[in-house]
Amino acid sequence: MDHKQLSRRLAFALRHDSQLPVDENGWISIRELRKCQQFRFIHADILYDIISTCNKQRLEMSIDGRCVRATSGHTINIRVETLLTPIWDPSIVPYCAHATRMEVLPKIKLYGLHRMKRHYVHFAPHPSALRQPAEAIIHLDVEKYMRRNPGKLSFTANGTIVTLGNKFGYVKPCFFKRIELID
Repeated sequence: MDHKQLSRRLAFALRHDSQLPVDENGWISIRELRKCQQFRFIHADILYDIISTCNKQRLEMSIDGRCVRATSGHTINIRVETLLTPIWDPSIVPYCAHATRMEVLPKIKLYGLHRMKRHYVHFAPHPSALRQPAEAIIHLDVEKYMRRNPGKLSFTANGTIVTLGNKFGYVKPCFFKRIELID
């Protein structure tokens, strides 16, 4: 398994596997991680290589090098706010977009983007970070959103932009700057 595949598999487990013994901030010791059959071969050097070479920055290692966690996208119950840095100035967010499929676009145009089972609605901070394959790209009007929702946009450790949305977990269509269809 190459580093990209391992990064994806680890991030998925650390974001969604409620059976893993992660702490309230999403950290798991490498020792505990190795007790899982699929990660028994993991050690700190492999994790360091993955973290330092994977451009998606899905994972981060603790300062002491003993623990690892996913940087965003959790559905398990952790204190996700410990992963966030609030954004107060819209000028530091020149790009903020969400990639999606055509089949769900009519519903998004009607109701907005929804966080679904995740804690937050996710946006890419640059085009190369968009989920692939993308059939439509929804660009957020960051200034308008921040004017109406001050302090509600944040960066994750890997630079992903997230928001809780409204009380129902939606970012309403009135905050979309434009929707770009991909051929």
